[in-house]
Amino acid sequence: MTEKNHHRSALKRSDGHRPESRKRLNNRKTGDDPQERPEVRGRNASRSSDVQRPKRGQVRSSDSRSRNRYSDGPTGKRGGNRRSDADYQRPVRSRRHRKSGISLISAYLMRILFLSVMLAVIIFAGKGIAGVFFRAEAETAAQTAASSEAAETPFEETAEENESREETTESSQNLIQSNGRTLDITKPMVALTFDDGPYPEVGNAIMDEMDKVGGRATFFLVGTRVPGYAEEVRRMATEGHEIANHSFDHDESLSKKGAAYVAEEFQKCNSVIEEVCGVRPTVLRLPGGIISNAVRQGVPMPMFHWSVDTQDWKTRNTQSTIDSVIGHVKDGDIVLMHELYPSTGEACRTIIPRLAEQGFQLVTISELYNLKAADVQLKLDRQYTDFRPETVAKLRAEQGTQPAAPTPETTAAKTGADTDSQAGNASAGADGSAEKTAGSEADASPKGPASESAAADASSTNAKKGPAIASYAYSGNTSIKLYGSS
Repeated sequence: MTEKNHHRSALKRSDGHRPESRKRLNNRKTGDDPQERPEVRGRNASRSSDVQRPKRGQVRSSDSRSRNRYSDGPTGKRGGNRRSDADYQRPVRSRRHRKSGISLISAYLMRILFLSVMLAVIIFAGKGIAGVFFRAEAETAAQTAASSEAAETPFEETAEENESREETTESSQNLIQSNGRTLDITKPMVALTFDDGPYPEVGNAIMDEMDKVGGRATFFLVGTRVPGYAEEVRRMATEGHEIANHSFDHDESLSKKGAAYVAEEFQKCNSVIEEVCGVRPTVLRLPGGIISNAVRQGVPMPMFHWSVDTQDWKTRNTQSTIDSVIGHVKDGDIVLMHELYPSTGEACRTIIPRLAEQGFQLVTISELYNLKAADVQLKLDRQYTDFRPETVAKLRAEQGTQPAAPTPETTAAKTGADTDSQAGNASAGADGSAEKTAGSEADASPKGPASESAAADASSTNAKKGPAIASYAYSGNTSIKLYGSS
């Protein structure tokens, strides 16, 4: 074998590293290595310089020998049996062994997780059971305390219940039903009145606003205008507004005419209104409010003036109309406006809700009279401007009457009408007021043909029937006859 081949075989056997023996390693540590001696080092140096045939198991150069000296390969005696490189390899775990270790760790983790979940379930279940138990115990304790408290103070609670019941009864005695809504007789009331209609553009706007607050108005209609606006007039009657008489053709010189002419003017207006909506008016207002002896002799019904004049016919200004009402009306006032002017309808969009916010109940003239001065006997020879408390007191003083709630018997005697609400007698407007006046006409107005015609008209009014039926609203033990549908 040539030197080249021998060298390759040596490299194949030792991977280029010459193993050192354990003895040489120990000598190196103790400093007794013969290789480190000068003579040996020189001999080795001379050997490296000569080109010699390498022995078996040696490498050719000293560099490879020095590398083998400090290599990590196996060691052994020089010239002895060499151990293979496999004897010096680190043991490596097999894949199966590693897999089994991972499985073991996973199993431990799963057990820990399972135990944690079970512990959480046990804790929550325990809390739930404890909560149910304590809640039931608390409810039992509360019921026991309540029963014991009730047993200790039965009379106090009974007294409180009695007081509450008395207050409820007292408040209910102040409430009455009229025209499809509830009124409180202890709260202030105002009557908004509108002359010269009907006129749907304004009248419907007024009724829309009244409906929002549960109010009712009084419309003094002119007879010649009624057939042309029959639909609006029917709506007035259906929704409980009072339809009143403002003469047949609004003749402002009516006060200069004779009593017969005056009576005919109002009777014709009554007839045309009744033909259109089935309601016969029982109150009236003179055109311009002008009164005379002929008018006093010819009118068949009580006359109503006003206490608050908006002068909307003159200004025809929305804000001016609002300012004349808001802040100026009082309990029992009668407000004059006109249905002909759009500015008035626009003003009512503010006036009506504002009055309701201030606590006023918007009622008809007949309702105002029946609820404020039912014991006052109205006369045909005068115009009534309002029913304020001071005004009612004066009227009672004139009559020599005391303020007292009328009984059903006295109410029937004054009105001269059937007290049975099921009879369905039509009495549009203030039924009681018209009939009372008819009964006292002989004393209140001069005798003559005009008075006889007025009495005949009043008696015919009592006999008429229509959709507006008098309803009886009860305030305690007092029966009050009101205008409107029951």
